[in-house]
Amino acid sequence: MLSTNAFLRYIPPAAYAVLLVGAFGVGEGYKIAVIFFGIIFFLITMIVDVFDGIDQRYLDMARLDGRRWGEIVCYVIIPWSLPRLIDVGRINLGAAWTFLVIGEMVGASSGLGYLIVVSQRFSQIADIYWAMAAFGFIGWFLDSLLKYLSRALSPWFYAVALKQ
Repeated sequence: MLSTNAFLRYIPPAAYAVLLVGAFGVGEGYKIAVIFFGIIFFLITMIVDVFDGIDQRYLDMARLDGRRWGEIVCYVIIPWSLPRLIDVGRINLGAAWTFLVIGEMVGASSGLGYLIVVSQRFSQIADIYWAMAAFGFIGWFLDSLLKYLSRALSPWFYAVALKQ
């Protein structure tokens, strides 16, 4: 599966965008499909890397302690992976914005990407700057929200990371 994922990861999402117009038409479903196909193959690789990076000693200790698989997942795997998975989400959030703009520029009739295209066509430079600022502010807000969520859900991780 991962070799197929590696193959699909290197197909430019703009190529998917053209095909997805035919499959979904223009509209919200199309934009969601462009974002999905743009980031899913990178997400799979990054999530597999997170789970591959679990320190084997923690799993061995839990097994030696007689823990069942469900307990190992709840008390070892999830706490260890959660902050890293949220970081994967933060990283891919920026890519999702890029694919949203691609989706709105290729086949949409509304949205900030569409506003940028229309503003460029009519030389409305100020509107382009406003749309770019809106993307930046929304992205910054969502990134800050995910960072806060990560710290709130796993404060032990940051307490340990700051001491090193």
